[in-house]
Amino acid sequence: HGRQAIALLERTEDWLWLGQSYWAVGINAVLLGELDEALATQQRAHAIGELRGDARLLNYSDWTSGWAHATRGDWQDGMTACRRALDRSRDAFNTLASQAWLGYCHMEEGDSAEAARLLEPVVHDPRMIGYRAVWSWLAGYLSEALRSASQPDRARVLALKVLDIGSEVHALYGIGWAQRTLGRIAQARGALSDALVH
Repeated sequence: HGRQAIALLERTEDWLWLGQSYWAVGINAVLLGELDEALATQQRAHAIGELRGDARLLNYSDWTSGWAHATRGDWQDGMTACRRALDRSRDAFNTLASQAWLGYCHMEEGDSAEAARLLEPVVHDPRMIGYRAVWSWLAGYLSEALRSASQPDRARVLALKVLDIGSEVHALYGIGWAQRTLGRIAQARGALSDALVH
């Protein structure tokens, strides 16, 4: 649908929705593991944001690019993009998102303590209440960062909460991260059958 929207909007002068469409296609491309497409669409969204002076779209494209870079192992590029997004953020949502994906970059790099430090205030920010699906996603990241930072009890409590809230709002990505974390915790304590279930 996003690609179809882009094809239709390219024929118009509706830059706002064209930029949003490129950004949305990029998010889905990251989730599908199509990281080259994710980065290409974010470059296009960023170019539209610069051309139209759309600060919000610039933020969106920066932290989404950071997420894509980190997912493919380009942690420094990911951190640079997320820091740029954080530095120029003008609203609460983009500030939270930029900080969260900066935390994700650190987690992917292997710096779990820094990842947890960045993710924790985002997950516990009361403004996240309205974004329950996004909350479960980011809390899933935090649970894994806590587990990796040798805090399995806190990680387990948070992962179980992610399963509850994620199930309510059908947030499969967050549920997947929580199950992964619970599986690794079970594996570390030798409960291999539980690990397999998770």
